[in-house]
Amino acid sequence: MNPLPLCSLLLLLSTSVALAQPSATPPQDPAACQRACCACGALAYPMAYDLRLTLTSEELDLLAEGELSTGRYVTGGVISSMYGFGIGHIIQGRWAERGWIFTVGETVGAALLISGVEDYVSSWSVDHAPTERQHRHANRKIVGGLFTLLGFRVVEIVDAWATPPKRNARVRALRRRVGLAGVSPFVAPSYDGGGTAGVVARF
Repeated sequence: MNPLPLCSLLLLLSTSVALAQPSATPPQDPAACQRACCACGALAYPMAYDLRLTLTSEELDLLAEGELSTGRYVTGGVISSMYGFGIGHIIQGRWAERGWIFTVGETVGAALLISGVEDYVSSWSVDHAPTERQHRHANRKIVGGLFTLLGFRVVEIVDAWATPPKRNARVRALRRRVGLAGVSPFVAPSYDGGGTAGVVARF
């Protein structure tokens, strides 16, 4: 059974009685009033309900983390553009979300590139040049490592600059969805038997 209509009726009745006979209304028991506030929490406090019933765990995490500040966003983007390897995502607080991919991918690419160069250099000696097989093997490592490194770097830079604004927009949309942003009315019983009404602004 939904308690909201019953709570609304009780609040209206108690408010009208308090206004009609202010001197004849005895003070209510504070504990009883507190229980009434809890029972009618959706009226007294618009956010007094379990968000876990309406939001996924990912959305709850987004609300808990909040928006990414402009300073962290810009600093992370610059570091990602200059150095890579997921360092900028660490600054933005998004390494566990996607930054680890760039750390692993660019490390693998750099390792292949270095290994290819080392194979090519070590195949040369005073007596002979590298064989055709050694040459192809080293070239495959160098080219594969270079393209892997550059590919991850480009995607990392784009992600560091493009994703945070979308993430912040999603956080703001979630706040509006659950009532954490905007203006909403509220009604709450008071300890003297009356009631309180007003609006709450959330940002």
